[in-house]
Amino acid sequence: RLFLREEAVKAGVTSERAMDLTMAANEILTNALRYGHGVAALWGWPEEGRFLCHIQDDGPGIADPLAGYVPPADAMEAGRGLWLARQLVDLLQIVPNSTGTTVRLCVDR
Repeated sequence: RLFLREEAVKAGVTSERAMDLTMAANEILTNALRYGHGVAALWGWPEEGRFLCHIQDDGPGIADPLAGYVPPADAMEAGRGLWLARQLVDLLQIVPNSTGTTVRLCVDR
C-alpha cells in the first residue's frame, strides 16, 4: 500500500486521492487473493493526466457484469469491497482474459 501511495503522490496525485486509490487497491487485492487462487500482481504508473493501477489475478473472473455498481445490502457480511473500490476511484474496469482477471483503477492527477 505504501508503494502505491508514494508512486501516485510522486506522479502528482493529491495525498487524499492517493489514499483513496490505495484503499480501493487494497479491496481489489483482497478479492484477488481470496478468489484468484492466491496469486496477484500490482502495477502502477502515471499516464496522460491520470494514475493507473492494474491488479492481475489467476482466478476465474467475476460472473456478474454489474458487480459493484449497486450498493450491497446492509445485512451482507461480505461483498462490499468492489462497490467500495468503485466509490473511491474515478474509473474501475474489470477485464477478464485467458489467464485470469485484471482490474484497472484510475484516478485523475
